[in-house]
Amino acid sequence: MVVLVLVLFSTLASALDLSAFSSASYLVDHDAKLHADVKHSFYIGLKKQKTHEEMEALFLAISTPSSPKYGKYYSYERVQEEIAPTAATKSIVSAWLLEQSGNQLQIDDSGDFVKVHGSIGVIEKVFSTKLSQFKHVSSSSAQGALRASSSLRISNDEVASKITFLSLNAPINRGKAQALSSSSSSSSSSSAAAAASATSFNATTVYVTSGNEEALVRFTPTCGDGKLNSFSPPCSNLPASQVPVFTANVFSFNNNASDAFPLEQDYKFNLFSSLIYCYNSKTSVECAGSGSDQVNCVCITKLSPLPKYTQLRATIESTINVGVDNTTVTSFVGLSTLFALTDVATPAFLKSLYGIPQALTVRHGSNQSMAEFYGEFYSNADLASFLSLVGYPFAELPVENVYGNNPNIQSEPGGEAQLDVEVIMSIARNASTFFYSYSNLSQFDSANEGFLAWLDTVSTQPFPPLVFSLSYGDIEATVFNASNPGSIAYGQACDQQFMLMGVRGLTVLVSSGDDGIGSQIVRTDKELGCSQAWPEWPASSPYITAVGATQTTNKYTPGCGKPYALNNVTRSLPPNQNLLFECSGFGETVCTSTMGGVITSGTMFSRTHMLVCTHSQHEHTLTHTYSHTRSLTHSHSHT
Repeated sequence: MVVLVLVLFSTLASALDLSAFSSASYLVDHDAKLHADVKHSFYIGLKKQKTHEEMEALFLAISTPSSPKYGKYYSYERVQEEIAPTAATKSIVSAWLLEQSGNQLQIDDSGDFVKVHGSIGVIEKVFSTKLSQFKHVSSSSAQGALRASSSLRISNDEVASKITFLSLNAPINRGKAQALSSSSSSSSSSSAAAAASATSFNATTVYVTSGNEEALVRFTPTCGDGKLNSFSPPCSNLPASQVPVFTANVFSFNNNASDAFPLEQDYKFNLFSSLIYCYNSKTSVECAGSGSDQVNCVCITKLSPLPKYTQLRATIESTINVGVDNTTVTSFVGLSTLFALTDVATPAFLKSLYGIPQALTVRHGSNQSMAEFYGEFYSNADLASFLSLVGYPFAELPVENVYGNNPNIQSEPGGEAQLDVEVIMSIARNASTFFYSYSNLSQFDSANEGFLAWLDTVSTQPFPPLVFSLSYGDIEATVFNASNPGSIAYGQACDQQFMLMGVRGLTVLVSSGDDGIGSQIVRTDKELGCSQAWPEWPASSPYITAVGATQTTNKYTPGCGKPYALNNVTRSLPPNQNLLFECSGFGETVCTSTMGGVITSGTMFSRTHMLVCTHSQHEHTLTHTYSHTRSLTHSHSHT
């Protein structure tokens, strides 16, 4: 009997500092009672015809403009013939599984992996192991993973030689971090705007939704009688002498200033009662009296004009008369977070920014797609409303263009998926659009997406979409974790599929993340997040294109109005004729919270991937600096 050690490419993670994760762990959930008849699915990685290094060399040759092989993409048939696991490899592994299980396992080997589905009792028998439900010790609510809690055994040498990993590998009981919800990020809405959509409002907080030329400010006032307001205009039920007069003050900050030190310039707005509208945040019905819901009666007003591309902070104050001698008392109502006014990112604006003809429509059979996880769906009805609002003709994403194991539910659209669909279909109008939807999670970390399921689907398609957009990602260190058996092989298998997609001429665009160099960790543990660089994956993979977020600015280059660098042409010009940078309008800069951005774009680097690149007649090793989101959420890095 041969015990197969299912850990591959472990040297890839040797440079990672995983000691920071020592406080987190996955342990067997003894309260979870698993019945032998419960069904479970998992993946088996198969040995390919080419090694990782050979596939990498081919990927670089086909994707490097100076290479003789540049652009000479492989067909599906050629990939199957020269790179993918052979039919013989699949047959050997599948036959062994069926023999050991007495034909009680369902086997799908149509892709580059073998997908196995069967009862827990049968799986345990085939691999001489014990399956258990694991849970994260720091969270009683976190979804656990069904994994092997004892060694996996394969009794056939030939079968063992064909397998690179099983997604059943036993997790380690220490040194493992739970990945945070992915990059999610939203480039279309700020955290303040998200808070403003909540069902209740804190009376000490001012919420701001910023747009192109105005800021919509929401606040919950109290009236002269000390009670929460329930009228529109606010406090209009009181005698005139007790009705507060509201004012808004907006302070501007320079990009390097602390929040506590605004610039001297500020903007003051007198908010007369006719300028304030109050409504119930749950029902959107106008606040109409003492019998209505006071807690959820929120008032909104518009502040305009304000400067664009500048960090701003708003305060609301109220003033009332307290005596016959016109004595007044001013009270502080609330303070906003930092915000900035920018141009609204409509399709028309984006096309203008990037020089795309407004009337451009796609022809010649071009196509595009996106992959979604965590049960994110889209709605054609919402898509139609969006297209109508932006002035585009009706379009829909056909049901037959949906792939994956999680059929789309149009009555339950998600912000992430809907955003992806609307933006991609409005920019590349008339392109055939496809939607890949998966419920799978990584069995090596149940908080991470199951990217392999999507990649396996693509590997079965002779003519997949040419462009894939991905707004999700995880902390690289939780994927390439040498202390977790099988984890690195799983991540490496995904990287190899990215290579094969490039070899086939497919473009994979991945959001770079929403949290900068500290990754998603900074959301819950700033000290840990700032202790070292935490790249996100698959944005950190060298085999995809990572896309970061930008924001508009009127200071997009430090060279505005400065002379060009002198050369043999300009050197001879008189001083008053030196060529100058012509800067007008606005441009782009990387999205960062220090510039008033909603998010800080993910960083472009990797601590795991090293690649040798040959240029001209010299060779040097590069640590790849690529980056992910979720969102415009999860918000999924959307960038």
